[in-house]
Amino acid sequence: MNIRLRYTALLAPVVLMPLMLSCGSSSGKGQTLPSAGARGVASSARPDGKENRGRVISLEDATSARATGVPVRSMKWSPDGTLLGFLAPESSSPSSPMALWVYDVGERQRRILVKASELVGSIKESDAEKARRERMRMSRSGIVEYVWAPDGRSILFPLSGALYIYDLASKKARMVPGTSDTAPEITPTLSGKGFLAYCHGDDIVVRRVGSGQSITIGMKGLRLGVAEFVAQEEMGRYRGLWWSRDGGRLLFTSVDESKVPVRERLEYGPSGARVVRQRYPSVGKPNAIVKLHAMTVTETSRPEGVTISKPIEMQLGRYEYVARAGWLPDGRVWAALQDRLQKELRLVACDACTGKCNEIMRLSSQTWVELHDDWSFGPDGFIWAVETRAGRSLQFFDYSGHIRAAMPASSPVASLLHVDWKKGEAWMETYADGGVRTALTVWDFRRNVLRQVKLPSGWHSISIAPSGRMMVDAYTTLSRPLRMIVRKDDGSEVSEIPPLVAPAPWLSRLRPPQLVQIPYDGGTLNGLWFNAHVDTRRTIVFVYGGPHGHMVRDAMRGSMLWHHWFASRGFNVLVVDGRGGLYRDEAFAKAPYHAFGRYEVEDSKAIADYLQSRGIPRRCRAIWGWSYGGYTVLATMTDSDLFVSGAAVAPPTDWRLYDTHYTERYMGLDEKLYESSSITRSRLARMKGALLLVHGMSDDNVLLVNTLRVMYELQSIPHRFRLMLYPGKAHSLWGNATRRHLLGTLMNFFMDTVKCR
Repeated sequence: MNIRLRYTALLAPVVLMPLMLSCGSSSGKGQTLPSAGARGVASSARPDGKENRGRVISLEDATSARATGVPVRSMKWSPDGTLLGFLAPESSSPSSPMALWVYDVGERQRRILVKASELVGSIKESDAEKARRERMRMSRSGIVEYVWAPDGRSILFPLSGALYIYDLASKKARMVPGTSDTAPEITPTLSGKGFLAYCHGDDIVVRRVGSGQSITIGMKGLRLGVAEFVAQEEMGRYRGLWWSRDGGRLLFTSVDESKVPVRERLEYGPSGARVVRQRYPSVGKPNAIVKLHAMTVTETSRPEGVTISKPIEMQLGRYEYVARAGWLPDGRVWAALQDRLQKELRLVACDACTGKCNEIMRLSSQTWVELHDDWSFGPDGFIWAVETRAGRSLQFFDYSGHIRAAMPASSPVASLLHVDWKKGEAWMETYADGGVRTALTVWDFRRNVLRQVKLPSGWHSISIAPSGRMMVDAYTTLSRPLRMIVRKDDGSEVSEIPPLVAPAPWLSRLRPPQLVQIPYDGGTLNGLWFNAHVDTRRTIVFVYGGPHGHMVRDAMRGSMLWHHWFASRGFNVLVVDGRGGLYRDEAFAKAPYHAFGRYEVEDSKAIADYLQSRGIPRRCRAIWGWSYGGYTVLATMTDSDLFVSGAAVAPPTDWRLYDTHYTERYMGLDEKLYESSSITRSRLARMKGALLLVHGMSDDNVLLVNTLRVMYELQSIPHRFRLMLYPGKAHSLWGNATRRHLLGTLMNFFMDTVKCR
């Protein structure tokens, strides 16, 4: 899985869009940032010269699942734009399963549609479903995905191995006949003609909605209709079934994993260990072979209710990865294809009846072409996000691949939200203020002009209704908890979606962190500074450091409670985004290319220099990070003497052990690059600071062997270190109890190793 995305799920709950009310906290305006000429303990750790008298939060507060509101997932508008669907827990209980909810824009009310607990006594999940939920960054079970019927009258969702359809008119959910057995049904999808398709085992099942009969499509030795491992982990593609716009044809993947090496790993749990065999395409090894097929589905009077044509394979040409696929407005199949090193992305259009394809666009780069979901296909052309020297932008192409319009210079595009093809408008979120805030920008691609929709300054995550006349804005700042606001297309407020659980009242008494800038040779890095509650120079730096890393935002986020907890126990905390984020120019975004183990160390040097200029010497500063952040810690501490101690959680330590799609994008296939970037014995022998290693013992993303190798080398040198392993836990280390234990372990380690006052 994409390590950056894993971090987002772990420590950035704002992406999950908690529903909450403002707690009336202060705006934070007029605060003094740390100055370069600060002297002494108080002036360096207290930028305003005063004690931080904010509330001291408990460890339970810092890891609470409800302190900042209840997390909301998968916001989807109904086809007519009157209802906003979303997934959220049934109750505020930490063990509550996810349920299906809607917000009625007209009635200005939210309500729960389906509780998982009312349909099944206990939720059963296969190992494959658990792994898929882990890759979707979903900590809770229950209703974890759903799809609106094209007519908006019903909603389809899987639960505990079966499929259910909720009818909005009758307000009842019914199980789809024949879908409850030992092989779970996954990635269901509905067509506009009332056909249902889903994956069952290695096959695809197609049926008429309401019919007890079905047709099963299988191909010997192949898995059909699914997303392969790297598609789920790295590409953000979780399905392999797509209905045509007219609802009469089905596009699907076939996946051949026969050449993908089988990796055996031990999963250690509280009741023992088991051997897990997993097809894992590590660096330099064969990938799964993925193909696309299309078939026609029609209604019949026969008992099964449907009939299908012979599947036609799309003639895609040479490629390594099927990154994206779907249907064009004119009924052709489209696919975005990548080469192995992802230096090219080809967009092809295929005749669904013959399989013949032609290339309609090709993007290339000397580094890599970024993969995204920022595209829209219209009647006379399509919008696609492209990379420019100034950052991500949009271009309007015709179906011959010619550029009809390129968006005028602006801040980099964060995401494409909506395209109104009649008006010729593309609505997008753009980054502002160096990436710490977002704005709503509209591009009139017919006249090639930009305009801004007036919104308050802060961080916005916006979902626009199909009509384009209404939107839901998840809005927050560092001093204001996230609110879910329904707005008109001019930005004016219509209503506020009430919270499922109000945020803790003590949030308003927490002192907001301060946005700071860390100079480096070529620019500045964004940082967040949390003042300790006492005068001290002891400082913990939290980093990610890898590609796509983006933690520093003008947003009140659940992850901030961890840093507030450290601050309340006597540590300043500095959260820093290194280079590699997409919120600035191309040079900033592409810094990781062929540079793992080097560029993030340079950024760490800039961070250390920044702290030194504030009177915080090495003996007073520690560093920690998770996933790629753990690698950044190890790379920094084995290549420099900048920090007195460091903690690496679930760190990749040898990139040859990681998967193809992520690693080869940045590192290619040069063995020398992998050798120089690995955390080897020779690097570890140079490490002077104290080290804590942490890993989940059932991690199927960054495998435990990464930490075991470092342990072995440290013991051989020898170099003492601390270790914490979590039986039965995967990469995310889900669970409030586990998170409390982790934070407590980190605190004890930093208390023991950072002796400065």
